[in-house]
Amino acid sequence: MLAPDALSEGELQRPLRTSKAKQQHNSVQLRFLTARDLLSGDLDDHAAIYETLAEIASDDGLTASLEIPAETWQRVEYSYNRLIYLNEGERCAQSAVNPKLDFAKIQTDYHAKKPEITYCYNFLTDEALRRLRKFCLES
Repeated sequence: MLAPDALSEGELQRPLRTSKAKQQHNSVQLRFLTARDLLSGDLDDHAAIYETLAEIASDDGLTASLEIPAETWQRVEYSYNRLIYLNEGERCAQSAVNPKLDFAKIQTDYHAKKPEITYCYNFLTDEALRRLRKFCLES
């Protein structure tokens, strides 16, 4: 769908609508990263703006749509829908896959079923899970 001619270039570049859940996520993520000194404390202002947007959102549920006013967008455009921190994703010292798994049994189980689907518990090592969790929380 084409944008109407009446919208300015600035309006075309900013998201017109968002959700309460998105604003809550933005705020929590920024506070989490600044508390760990992974981001500048300057972004605390952005977190506060996201909290305000979430508070003024309707009570129609977390995914109810709300408009981002142009003046608010100008204050948060640096951090909104932007990759502002990326955890480098450290490698595990050993294999991330649990070496104690019985791979022959897993493979036999996989081929014995139609469709070929299987599952196993403890697929990743504890170290791999810790690193993956840290990556997901920070990025």
